[in-house]
Amino acid sequence: MIGHRLFERSHRSLRLAASAALLAACAALLTTCVALPVGKLAAADQPIASRQWQSRNGKYSLDAKLIDLNEGKVVLRRADGKQIEVAIGSLSEQDRDYIRQWQQQLADDPPAGQTTAVAGGPTYGNDSTVRVKLGVEISAPAGGFRKLVATFPLPGEWPEQSVRIVAQEFSADVGKVQIHTLAGGVQQAEVHIPRLAAGQTVRAVYVLDVQRRWTYAPADPEIFVVPRRLPRDVRRYLEPSPSIETNHREIKKVAAQFALDSHKPAWPQVEAIYGWVRDHIRYEQGTIPLRGALAALRQQTGDCEEYTSLFVALCRVNGIPARSVWIPGHTYPEFYLQDPQGQGYWFPCESLGDYSFGRLHRHHVVLQKGDRFKMSQKKELQRYVSETLTGWPEGGGDGLPVLRPVREFAASEVP
Repeated sequence: MIGHRLFERSHRSLRLAASAALLAACAALLTTCVALPVGKLAAADQPIASRQWQSRNGKYSLDAKLIDLNEGKVVLRRADGKQIEVAIGSLSEQDRDYIRQWQQQLADDPPAGQTTAVAGGPTYGNDSTVRVKLGVEISAPAGGFRKLVATFPLPGEWPEQSVRIVAQEFSADVGKVQIHTLAGGVQQAEVHIPRLAAGQTVRAVYVLDVQRRWTYAPADPEIFVVPRRLPRDVRRYLEPSPSIETNHREIKKVAAQFALDSHKPAWPQVEAIYGWVRDHIRYEQGTIPLRGALAALRQQTGDCEEYTSLFVALCRVNGIPARSVWIPGHTYPEFYLQDPQGQGYWFPCESLGDYSFGRLHRHHVVLQKGDRFKMSQKKELQRYVSETLTGWPEGGGDGLPVLRPVREFAASEVP
């Protein structure tokens, strides 16, 4: 497991910080682009019955229901309940046509019972709730400590997500616990541990029920415009962020290609940026540490983080607020537009896999939104909110305390 260890000594105090390698490893937990969790379809969206699937060469066949698509693969459920993934390219042309029709139907016809935050904006529906455990375990293998303070992020409330704390798994030695709200609605738990003896381990973990909803594109995207007057909490998403170098001349030069025409609908102009980035960035799995927008532009390679960084940077230079969204193992961007009445909305777009602009059909847990965080535990602006640990040594031991992030996501839906 990955832990943050004590590194800096200041007189008689010890302050915990992550080395570059450990920070990169923690970033991997949040952002390494892997196959996303399979979403569970509402009953109304599932095919009425199983169908016969056949391989491209005609040698193999399978009776199963179509459940979801997952990064170039189709997810099928057999009669015995077992789910399997099959590469779409290995299926017959008839099967691929069926998948395209199913996918188009989902995009055009949101299920009955969907909810709308505000008329005219994106709509949300197809709810699914998962149980999540998030927190930290802290141990002192070879020396005692006192006045330890650990922090860790918690998922927040957004239009497509609701969060409810259902339990706390706190060791008896855990003291005061507070939850702070950072920029963009990100929640940060602060845990105080008065004393930690050598060989002892304490645990501070929240058990959460997270209700997720798909985001459907607006009925008429042509009505949206580039924001004229921004709310204060949205202005930050026009500024530079760590690894989103909007002030660099190379970024500005490319962004100039997409200078917005105020006499034309904003939606297709933002989509042009989206399409250009997808066309120009060749996917490279596991680019750690995060390289950012400028490196993505120069190298024309990267994973979900590089794509997101470059898209966000090009949008911001052109006056379109944009930000990163962090989910387990993946990152994707959101952009902000307003309707003719000045009401603003955030719209997601998928960074990897299927082309998905202004809508997102996934039941992933959103961990954080934003990429420019100011944390009291860090001197520099942070790309994302990570776990931290500070404290003082006690008893003369030479060991260092170890912080292990706890991130457990249930494999099935909460009943």
